[in-house]
Amino acid sequence: MKNSMKKLMAVIAVVLCIACVLAGCGNRKPTKEDAMDYVQAVLDGICTGDYDHSVKFVDMEESDLTNMREEVLDSIMDGLTGSGELTLSEETAKSFRDVMDKALTKCKYQVVDAVKTDNGYDVTVSIEPLKVMDSENLQHELTNYLLTVPNILSMSEDEIMEVAMKYIAEQIDAGLDSPAYDDAVQVTVSYTELEKGQYGVSEEDGERLGEKMFSVNAD
Repeated sequence: MKNSMKKLMAVIAVVLCIACVLAGCGNRKPTKEDAMDYVQAVLDGICTGDYDHSVKFVDMEESDLTNMREEVLDSIMDGLTGSGELTLSEETAKSFRDVMDKALTKCKYQVVDAVKTDNGYDVTVSIEPLKVMDSENLQHELTNYLLTVPNILSMSEDEIMEVAMKYIAEQIDAGLDSPAYDDAVQVTVSYTELEKGQYGVSEEDGERLGEKMFSVNAD
């Protein structure tokens, strides 16, 4: 069981490093303010579900930002169960997804500057990584908890993982009520011409932002 718990904690640590994919396109000849407002608006849309509606996108409606947020949550759950090594009931999967939905709303970030380049702007985002999980401590707490579960020794591995995931979701959720953050880090992304006359941020740059949103101690 100890090896299974280590595997479980490692999987969770990986999937909590989400990818915030910044899609859509802005103005044909953007200003510094356009570039900063664009990145802020899309991050807001993904993390909180709302954004400054005065920011206009060429090919993205309000519903697209909502869909993008759902896709981020889908990617977290796909990372958790997509390998087939972890099978969760619909109820437990929903609980974990709801916790990650809540975690997104707790993310701290701010667009602080933009510097003009030949093809657009380099936009700097200051992020205070949300401390989601200390896997070493949680693994110890989880092991102790499982030893108190009735009939745990007669359960299958899938049943044990189900119980474990419910406990982990509850612990992460409780921690989000009084969230803690690491020191701020700065990430610079390129707001550039992705297609002729249409500006945006690449998926790769979006992933670099996403990787800094959550802090996971996976030692």
